[in-house]
Amino acid sequence: MSERRIKTYYLGSGSISVPVLCGLLRSGLVEVVGIGSQRKALKSARGPVRTMTTPLIKYCEANGIQVDGLASVNNEEFYERFR
Repeated sequence: MSERRIKTYYLGSGSISVPVLCGLLRSGLVEVVGIGSQRKALKSARGPVRTMTTPLIKYCEANGIQVDGLASVNNEEFYERFR
C-alpha cells in the first residue's frame, strides 16, 4: 500500500501558527499546498494607512516560503481557489 499525504491549505495568524506550520512541513504526512494568513490595512485618524502582518506572514517571508496575504476567507474569491 502506498502512503498518501493529506493535501492541506494551512490558515494561521497568531504566534502558535508558526510552530504548527513547522510541524506540518516536517511531518511527511501532510502536503502543504498553500499557506494563508490575514493581512489587513489599519486605518489611523492621524496618520497613513499601515499594513498589519501576522507572525506567520513574517516567518514565511523571512524563510522564503510563499504565503498568501488574505484580506478575508469569507468571500467567493477565496473559495474559488479550491474548486
